[in-house]
Formats: sequence, C-alpha cells, structure tokens
Amino acid sequence: MSDRNPNAIVADVDQKLLLGAQLLAVDDLVAVADGKQFRVLQLLGEGLTAEVYRARLVDGERQVALKVLKPNLAPEFRQSFMDEADTLSLLRAAERKADDGLTLIPEVIARPRAQDTPPVLVMELVESRSVLDLLEARGPLSEKTVLTIADQVLRVLHLLHTELRKSYTDFQLRNIRWQEDRQQIKLIDWNHVS
Repeated sequence: MSDRNPNAIVADVDQKLLLGAQLLAVDDLVAVADGKQFRVLQLLGEGLTAEVYRARLVDGERQVALKVLKPNLAPEFRQSFMDEADTLSLLRAAERKADDGLTLIPEVIARPRAQDTPPVLVMELVESRSVLDLLEARGPLSEKTVLTIADQVLRVLHLLHTELRKSYTDFQLRNIRWQEDRQQIKLIDWNHVS
C-alpha cells in the first residue's frame, strides 16, 4: 500500500486533471477536517463536478464514500459542493425528528472545509443499485416496491420542502438507491438543491 503524505495528494490533483486521470488513486491516503484518514479503495463514479470513491477508515474497518470536488471550477460549483454537506446534515436532523425509523438520507461523516483543495465530503457508503439500474436489469418492478419507493421519495422531498424550504433541482432515478434487504431507499447526490 502507498503511504503517501495526504498533503502530496493535493499537489498531484492539478497534474492529474491535465492528464485526464482520476483525482485520487487506489491506496492514496486522504485526511479530513477532524484528523481522520481514509485509504482510497476504488473509484465509484464521476460527475461533472466531482468524483466519488470507496474508501476505508485507516484505523478501522468502516468503509465510506469520499466525494471529491474537481479543481478549477467556477466558484458557484464550490459553494454548491459545500452546501451539499449542509443540506444532508439538516435533512438527517429533520429525519431523526420525524422518528419513524427510516434513514433515507446518507449520513455525513466529515464535512468539507472551505480551505481544503480539493474539498472532500465523507459520507455513508450506500451499497445498493439505483432504481434506474434495477429497471434496466429487471424490467418493471412490483407494484408494492414502486409504491414503497414513491412513498419514501415523497417523504424526503416533503422534508426538503417543509423543513429546509428548498427544492431538489437535479432529481434523477439514478440518484434513488434501493436497499432491497431493508425495503428502503437512500437518496444520493444532493449538490443541486436550491
């Protein structure tokens, strides 16, 4: 395994971007605000503004998702990235207040710091398939499953609208993760909320 200094990762980011490579590599160490370090295990996905990695807490077994903002973006993208942690935290608090036993919002484990380059958001790793992937693989879902998913999505959107007075402006089926064993969703990718 690589024991690269986490600060060296920052220096490499601009060079990797120029080469079209991933921002982080397997075995890179990433340090976050509270001093925790995570070892990168694999790239999970990439969007227009960020990459998401599976990582493991260095002094533990917990696996997490690291969302890393791409460098050299307009300031509004950076602000949107920082706001995502706030939205997730506030929604989780509203969800706990509802006290119905469902956890449909990923947990924020470590928030990005404004001075970090690049900023990193550490979240609960959601290990499930998107509703879009399920539809493509299986075809139509059962009526019971569709109604359960719809009810839970509406519950989250209701919390977002009533508690935060915001809208999810990039709602997509690929952002709804279906945890079949628990019969519940997790809604991911909250960077487009206004």
